[in-house]
Amino acid sequence: EKYFGGGVTLEEIDGGDDKTKSLKSSRVDEGCRVFVDFKIDSGDTTNWQKEFEKHANRSIIHFNNPHDGPVDQWANEEYKSFASTYENTLFMDKYQTILELKMQISERIGVDINEFRIMKAGIRYEEIRDLSQTLVEARMQSESKVFIELGKPKSSGSENVIIYEAHFNHQEDNELFIYSDVLFEVSVDKECSVRELKQLIAQEYSKKFLEGEPIQRDRIRIR
Repeated sequence: EKYFGGGVTLEEIDGGDDKTKSLKSSRVDEGCRVFVDFKIDSGDTTNWQKEFEKHANRSIIHFNNPHDGPVDQWANEEYKSFASTYENTLFMDKYQTILELKMQISERIGVDINEFRIMKAGIRYEEIRDLSQTLVEARMQSESKVFIELGKPKSSGSENVIIYEAHFNHQEDNELFIYSDVLFEVSVDKECSVRELKQLIAQEYSKKFLEGEPIQRDRIRIR
């Protein structure tokens, strides 16, 4: 198996009548991969070429399972470190899309594709928002790592806002408010008004926590 210019070609090393041909003259060097097959038609390498091209296009993608990590996994530098071992692996064709990668990860971790974010592991950990691009276009090579974070994916031109519920603190300390755990996230356009944000929060809060009359926007204060 020989690589030239990013492609792959096949070279039959035992062809011809020369039975004394050495490994050196056949260019079989240390670390070279040699494949053995039963020859049906000595003149036909088309199927072989297809198989080798498929092999050459294969990418190994490593990812974390957010269910197995710490609760504060995004803030945990050691857990999300590029040097961290991501024990989950997928084999993908490098011309498959990020959406196809995300769908396979979704099946493995048991989370809907609209309930987690996929990020390129590295220095900046940027979310991959364009799911139509291929692995090649996203500059993801074989052995790449992606960080999976639970939460609503961002769309182009939008931002995710994490919502907490605040209560006045009646204890004798310096904290004015006590905050709950995260209630939910809402995805909003960058040009969204405060009024529109309050309406989204009211709708989502009513859907998740109220069984009767929905809460009205004017009853909500955001800080």
